[in-house]
Amino acid sequence: MTKRLLALLARGILLLLLFNTSTYASERRDAYEADFAFLVETLKARHPNPFFHMPEPAFRAELDAILEAVDTLDDFDAMMRLRIAMATLGDSHTSVGFYDQLDERGHFPLSFQWFEDGMYIIGATPAHEDLLGARLVAVGGKPLEMIDREMRSLVPASEPYFAYNRVSWLMGRAGLHQFFGTMAGDSAVFTLVMPDGTAAEKTVKADHEGYEETGFVYLSDRVGHPTWINPREDRLSVMFRDIFYEEDGLYLVQYNSCWGRELETRFGDAEAAASYPAFADFREKILARLRSGEVETLVFDLRANGGGSSPQGTRLIEEIAAIEKLQPVGRIYVAVSEATFSSAVINAMDFKEKTAAIFLGTPSGGRPNHYGEVRVFTLPNSNIEIAHSTNYFAHVDGDPAAVFPDVTIQARMADLMEGRDAVLDYVRGGHKDTPRTRH
Repeated sequence: MTKRLLALLARGILLLLLFNTSTYASERRDAYEADFAFLVETLKARHPNPFFHMPEPAFRAELDAILEAVDTLDDFDAMMRLRIAMATLGDSHTSVGFYDQLDERGHFPLSFQWFEDGMYIIGATPAHEDLLGARLVAVGGKPLEMIDREMRSLVPASEPYFAYNRVSWLMGRAGLHQFFGTMAGDSAVFTLVMPDGTAAEKTVKADHEGYEETGFVYLSDRVGHPTWINPREDRLSVMFRDIFYEEDGLYLVQYNSCWGRELETRFGDAEAAASYPAFADFREKILARLRSGEVETLVFDLRANGGGSSPQGTRLIEEIAAIEKLQPVGRIYVAVSEATFSSAVINAMDFKEKTAAIFLGTPSGGRPNHYGEVRVFTLPNSNIEIAHSTNYFAHVDGDPAAVFPDVTIQARMADLMEGRDAVLDYVRGGHKDTPRTRH
């Protein structure tokens, strides 16, 4: 074969490759464009008011910007851009379900949480136990404040307090650090202030094992904290908890989930329901204690409750409200936080409406008036899962951004390290003269 024929053959192969590549890119853009059109029309058909926060033309402009860049994006990056666009709609129950894709990209063997004085590592695998109690300063050289702003773009701006809870969780996901450019390869450099005050840089490799299989050590376990709920603790074991402090008649009820065996049987996996605690048993236990006359003060703790189904909690609160001894102001306290969300917010409002409860903690993650009752559909070409609200719940006049506490009490890292609960300290009178506010 002559050199000329070889050159012509090579040129033909190159043109064929370019044609195929161009054809693939065009087909891929067409597929995403069809998906985005399907997304808008499906939301308009199924969501009661999808553009209450972001007008439809502005949302369509967000989708068009993704289409313009889609040739430079892989499918994960395109999904992330869509997640950010969906967050502009302002409905935390309407979003891209990206959790499976995040799991595929791994997680760091660390658990983070915002406190009044910064974000700290509160949990780690045994191999990284030396990092417990360290304060996060930067990742990959990017300051925490900048990473926080970037990750907040994944959370509806209409729920700013909820972002504190979500960013703590998102910080450990390797896929997000890849997307925002704070890690190279499979590792990231974490800039920390160690518990002894010294600065340190630690290179940590992302793990592709599940959290359950890996196993975490938590600061709260180390200090024996009686009331702390670890972010990734077995939710079944802590779904309902209570502690009675006989010395001062203080009864702490931790209602950590608006769910239970009964609801799982009715709406979830009936076979798995047997492993869930029964709400009916917990309810009877609480009411028996409250009606015994030995309880002087009730602290109803919703700080770790991310929701579920509100009616069972509402009925319990109505029964608590009927106990005469608990009617005077100062007998019932309700604790809320940025993790208090969805149905838990409804139950918090039940206490406001039916009792003289004093609210302590930080503003709730969810709004009192909100969209909910989630359903799911899948985009036909990309197979991206979309969750969306189907109903609107109005519980108060106006549109407050949260259930706001009467007294703001933000946990400090020192509280965790010392095994103290600032809310219980306040109720007992130990911190009534100390302002507790987020910086």
